[in-house]
Amino acid sequence: MESQSQSVDQQQQTLHAENGGEEEEAGPLSLQPIKKQRRYKGDRHTKVEGRDRRIRIPLACCSGLFRLTREMGHRTHGQTIQWLLQQSRPELVLPDPTSHPNRLIGSATSCMAKGRVRATVVQASTVFFDTPATIDKAERLIAGAAAYGSQLVVFPEAFLGGYPRGLSFESVAVSGTSTEDNEEFLKYHASAIEIPGPEVDRLAKIAGKYKVHLVMGVVERAGFSLFSTILFFDSMGQYLGKHRKLMPIASERVVWCSGEKSSLPLYGTTIGKVGGLLYWDNRIPSLRTELYAKGTIYHCCLLRSPR
Repeated sequence: MESQSQSVDQQQQTLHAENGGEEEEAGPLSLQPIKKQRRYKGDRHTKVEGRDRRIRIPLACCSGLFRLTREMGHRTHGQTIQWLLQQSRPELVLPDPTSHPNRLIGSATSCMAKGRVRATVVQASTVFFDTPATIDKAERLIAGAAAYGSQLVVFPEAFLGGYPRGLSFESVAVSGTSTEDNEEFLKYHASAIEIPGPEVDRLAKIAGKYKVHLVMGVVERAGFSLFSTILFFDSMGQYLGKHRKLMPIASERVVWCSGEKSSLPLYGTTIGKVGGLLYWDNRIPSLRTELYAKGTIYHCCLLRSPR
């Protein structure tokens, strides 16, 4: 065995002598990782109309852009910028057949292409006895919903005018009195809106401004009578129609009158057929069945608004 090991050592020394010690030089180099040379493929930031594609965003807008990207589920900030441009000036967005713009989450076109519609159900209180301030509040809420890509915005019952929870109008029927309850009812009656009227026109402009289909619960004034009513608007800023509440509950009958039983309205829009009922009317099977038979797609169930 010793003779065999010596012969092997001699052969290794002979090979080492023939190679001239190249193994010692190549040994440590072989342990180093081989770096791959990157091929130059040209400037990724190609210019458009002679300008660089890279955009500098003001520092004050960065945090808002990052937050909006996370909330909307976009993969890149560029998708968020594209969505914002589609909301404000859609005609400026150039079609790109090599990309997939329909995959943009939150855009109205992508939701329509996939058969999906993003809706927002507003849960907010009324500014009591101040209808203009309530409309201003509604516009802020609609703008926020449109920023999230909503195409349908639904407000609660009697958002304009206010739901008369906690209000007592027992002394209204007493003639010749000037009590606190009587004055409160007069304020409540004055805060209701007439249909058609300036408040309806303003709501239509808001719906057209933010490109949303709007379903709004209001208190309608017709002479001395008050009704709980739904108003429907499309995304083009057009007033579609209204529907009055048919079955007010016992406490509501002190203030509101019952609407007439006619054919329930159902309005065709770009997102589908839209209809709705108010609070207790949704518990009447015949009314809901009538809407379903007409092929309603979006049944808006308006409940009470918190005061």
